[in-house]
Amino acid sequence: MNEDMYRELPQRTAGYEKKAANGLAVASLVMGILAIVTSFFMIGIIFAGTGITLALLSRGDSSMHGVAIGGLVCSVVAVFISVVSLVILIIFYAAVGMNMSGGLM
Repeated sequence: MNEDMYRELPQRTAGYEKKAANGLAVASLVMGILAIVTSFFMIGIIFAGTGITLALLSRGDSSMHGVAIGGLVCSVVAVFISVVSLVILIIFYAAVGMNMSGGLM
């Protein structure tokens, strides 16, 4: 038999290196998900701030990778939900307080 048939084929990965997920990026994603889950209880702001910080720290000198971007997006969405929830809560308490004290109605 021909021995050339059994030789190894050259690897075609020149210029492409798969990098492992950065630990800070994964932590950012976890914090972002926790922030979304707890954003209605106003504690989500703490998780979101931590998630944003970890996402920005994970990039180092290069651009952000997918996991870090996911953590950043989840954290920003959680901040938005927390702020909207806080505004609705303030409006609700202001309306209830006015009704109880004889205002407007």
